[in-house]
Amino acid sequence: MALSSLSTNAESAPFPLGEETAALVLSAGYGTRLGPLGKFWPKPLWPVGQKPLLSFALEFARYHNFSHLWANLQHQKDRICSYLSSLPFPVEQSIEEELLGSGGGIHQVLALSQQRAKRPTYLALLNSDQVVWFKDNPWPLLHTKVANARAALLAVRVQRKQGFNRLVVKDEVLADIKKFSEDHDGPNEYLTYLGIGLLRAQGLMLRPGQKSDFFQTVANFRQERVVVVEIRPEFYFDLGTLGHFWHSYWQILALVAQRPQIAFSKFLIDHKFINPSLLQFTGDKIFYGPVGPSANVARAANLTERPIQFKADALVFNDAILGIPPSLPPVPTVIGSHGIYCGDQFGAEDDLADDEGLA
Repeated sequence: MALSSLSTNAESAPFPLGEETAALVLSAGYGTRLGPLGKFWPKPLWPVGQKPLLSFALEFARYHNFSHLWANLQHQKDRICSYLSSLPFPVEQSIEEELLGSGGGIHQVLALSQQRAKRPTYLALLNSDQVVWFKDNPWPLLHTKVANARAALLAVRVQRKQGFNRLVVKDEVLADIKKFSEDHDGPNEYLTYLGIGLLRAQGLMLRPGQKSDFFQTVANFRQERVVVVEIRPEFYFDLGTLGHFWHSYWQILALVAQRPQIAFSKFLIDHKFINPSLLQFTGDKIFYGPVGPSANVARAANLTERPIQFKADALVFNDAILGIPPSLPPVPTVIGSHGIYCGDQFGAEDDLADDEGLA
């Protein structure tokens, strides 16, 4: 069942999840796909306009009526902890002394919740390196689907050339996962995990402190039922690699500049990710920053330290100019009237076979 059949609109009718459901923003990775910059500045704090990626994931969860929020941290944890402490709403933190992996991190969050007598029945999972927006609220359907499964995962249809891992789905149930590097005879179009799902945490045997992968110890489809729900987001921006981040960052600005009246743009403006007074779109150029000679500078997250600046032809890190490889996509010009998929641009002609994939 595709989510296009839903009639519930996320903007008008948030799903009343209650205290039994918490949301976890996965933000403990090393950021290796960002290259050397990811080592020095954690990916969750890379900017979406004037606030970091992590803030978008958290505000996205709050928009959908999640009040019990978690973030797991490891790489550059002190910087991320400092940012989370500055927020006007509480976010519980799971500190990993060593990286526990996509499964181990979830086990630790649930173990900490249990210690605090707040273990949720359901745990929503959101990646922190993407910006996604749905026309319809996905959580009611995920909640229904996970009632007789260990997890319900959102999936999107992609082209083989984009290099994502493939979900093998039979009657909405996950049967196998094919790694792109090993899937030599796979179809040209298939489903891949979007990085958003709902876990039925009740009854999951916890393994705190142990390294593990998500599909091994959390959503082990070989031992338990894992449901896959196909969806087509209204907007999806992948910011996982340096090239995708560069492209998506400017695409988001162009979208808000040209279509400020849509719900996604209003969300970014209302939550102070983008200040319309600093945004200019003239001809084939986008400017975001202070008016004047440096109008083409887009500052990083609104933090005490602001080491990353975006210019039309370079990244500036700690006052050192890092040239952008010519292979990266150019700054966008015109955004169409329909859904846009940036960075990985589902269905586009970009060669993204070197991407690690969402699954």
